Amino acid sequence: MLLGDAAADVTKVERPGTGDDTRSWGPPFVAGESAYYLSANWTAACRARS
Repeated sequence: MLLGDAAADVTKVERPGTGDDTRSWGPPFVAGESAYYLSANWTAACRARS
């Protein structure tokens, strides 16, 4: 997480078929994604949108 915060290229590996468990933790949800997941993985979310 610290390397991602420092703008390093980081590849997150998730379990095939199910992905990260925190994607389904909620409520609250923001645009279909768990707010917890978005807060913990915000660097990936920002890069995906840019």
